[in-house]
Amino acid sequence: MKKPISVLCILLCAVLLWGATAYAAAADLAPSAEIYAVMTLQSGREIVVEQAPTAAMMSAAESYELYVRKQSVLSVEHIPAATGDPGEEDQFYSIDFTFAGTDKEVYLTGLRAEYVEQIQQYIIDNYADGVSFAISDLGFIDAEKTYKEGDGDDYMCWAASCSDMLISSGWAAQAGFDSEDDLFEAFIGAFDDNGSHPYYALAWFFNGAKTLADRYGLALPKDYPDSGGYLNDYAFDLLTENKRISADMSGAAQALRDGRAVGLAVEIFDKGVDYGGHAVTMWGYVADNSVPEGDPARYLDIFITDSDSYEGIIGNNDADRRDAHDVMHMFALSEESGSYRFDFNSTQSGILLDYTSLVPYSEDAPKETDPDATRNKISDPDLSVGNIFITDSGSVRELKTRFFSGSPVSFTFEVHNTGDPRYYGKIYPQVTLTGGDGTVVYDRTQVFSVNINSMGYSVPYFCTAEDLPAGDYTLTCTINADRTASGVVPEAYYCNNTLSIGFTVTDDYYILGDYDGNREVNILDATKIQRKLAAFTVNTDDNAEKRGDINGGGLDIIDVTLIQRRLAELDDDHPIGERFFYEDT
Repeated sequence: MKKPISVLCILLCAVLLWGATAYAAAADLAPSAEIYAVMTLQSGREIVVEQAPTAAMMSAAESYELYVRKQSVLSVEHIPAATGDPGEEDQFYSIDFTFAGTDKEVYLTGLRAEYVEQIQQYIIDNYADGVSFAISDLGFIDAEKTYKEGDGDDYMCWAASCSDMLISSGWAAQAGFDSEDDLFEAFIGAFDDNGSHPYYALAWFFNGAKTLADRYGLALPKDYPDSGGYLNDYAFDLLTENKRISADMSGAAQALRDGRAVGLAVEIFDKGVDYGGHAVTMWGYVADNSVPEGDPARYLDIFITDSDSYEGIIGNNDADRRDAHDVMHMFALSEESGSYRFDFNSTQSGILLDYTSLVPYSEDAPKETDPDATRNKISDPDLSVGNIFITDSGSVRELKTRFFSGSPVSFTFEVHNTGDPRYYGKIYPQVTLTGGDGTVVYDRTQVFSVNINSMGYSVPYFCTAEDLPAGDYTLTCTINADRTASGVVPEAYYCNNTLSIGFTVTDDYYILGDYDGNREVNILDATKIQRKLAAFTVNTDDNAEKRGDINGGGLDIIDVTLIQRRLAELDDDHPIGERFFYEDT
């Protein structure tokens, strides 16, 4: 159970009740106050405020940092509204703070300025209890079902979550929608009342596409192909990602921090019985920063809104979904079935399956500008570069970004068809590898005949670059760079035909067991460790103990024995003689 953070709660309560306020330019003031905030104004100027900023103060600020005894305890950042000409209702903020004396960090986004004070205090006051809780009616983005007969929303959680995402990211405003409930009702009117997924909802919203919904028995647009496609200059697949969670929340957490909207697909169980899929919207998390990324125990809780939380209108046949309470839930996470579980209530639980993220709207968002692109995923196939994989281990399903010099570096990538029709024909995938100085060190194009279903993919391309010297590289993967190469079949978009990713080749590595650093493990390494342990002088560098520590328990006589066993070719599981990056250990 989590322990109460009583000192911080008392201090921050005092801050929120403190009436006296003092301002000064941050550069001119060495704050003597026990509690103060450093605010960054929209002009870029910094000022010091001797209290927690109020909503009125925040309206003129981009961010602030709250300090207690000169230690930062809370960070609040303004998320620029994505509408281009935002109204007050479009101003969103995130809060990010670590409980004093702990490594537990809270991150929560999608908040309106006038409620940030209350929300942060609510979390501080309630999180210490270590149980799930809910916050109501503080401006959260939360599209709701009504479950009224004839409303057609019983199975439309995926559309509600997508509506939340489109509002918070600013894309809905570009299509003329003012609220998540208005947009949700547009989905309800356009689709059968059936299950689906936020990713497919985004395909319809941007491009009117139904993707594989008919194949999987999911909700279909009733007026296909004459609905959706609100922002057809944008290829939805360039703006979205869909990834499995697999007991690692770091991808979804980082997406939120990058300003992306995030929807979660969840498998629901009631008293152990599988009730099928559900979709909710993720807004934040609690993490234990003492636990490394990749360890499931790092993520303790998530913040979500849920279209099934239709409080305030339950049982009211005359109720409007806009009258429902907008509720933010915090649920504790536990590892289960290779993913995460959280409990909705005493009988229902959810297992996280995957997350879909959406970039925020901006004028710089990738957009189709080629006049030859049909911008029609409904009638035309749309080839695109999917996931890129880079490896030195023989696996084609991993993405590494750092390699030892001299290692063979292998590349492959997926070719997706994100249009509704099948694609029959040839593809011309090309891989170009460019060094940090702009020199092309590898360039290869191949030809394949393919048959790719809608949203299907093919991985026909595989190549290897040998003996790359140390340096930074950019890998660029392109499908059908010559727009006429695919024959008479037009493509919907060309802006998604190229994807680049960077990686590094380095000489900054060591060989485990090589105590003296000569890139060779021999009996001299064992002898020099013995001399070191006997307090004899040994001339070596600061990283010698790292290289000689075989079992991670600190340099000792056991490391000598393990090296000697390896040199004698005795069985041993320790990776003596293998290469490691210095900064990873």
